[in-house]
Amino acid sequence: MDSMRKQFFNLLKEASLIDNIEGCSKLSHDDHLVRSIICAGLFPGICSVVNKEKSITLKTMEDGQVLLYSSSVNGNVPMIPFPWLVFNDKVKVNSVFLRDSTAVSDSVLLLFGDKISSGGFVSYNPILSCQIPCCSYFHI
Repeated sequence: MDSMRKQFFNLLKEASLIDNIEGCSKLSHDDHLVRSIICAGLFPGICSVVNKEKSITLKTMEDGQVLLYSSSVNGNVPMIPFPWLVFNDKVKVNSVFLRDSTAVSDSVLLLFGDKISSGGFVSYNPILSCQIPCCSYFHI
């Protein structure tokens, strides 16, 4: 892991994105920023989250209902605090399982949304036919 970290640091330094290692973790405490960056890296691997009383329902546009891989970080959580998950990998066994997932909010997905309609909504792909009111995030 340490060698991968050094390799990644050298790649970022060669691309002139960072100067030194000390500044790399300056914003690592900002949970929303970290989730946004992860979302950018994993998009368009996205699924909806519906928290029910005793379970969680996950759906992707391609596969419909999916499950979380039991050994993943979110695999055994009773509730996911955000309405979306971005994921890296899908594995099909008997069902489709998601691995390497991170929960994200509506506002993070606005970065990847479609066009703004005249009614003040951002339509988000046909994944769930949802419309997010943009007036709560920015003024038109």
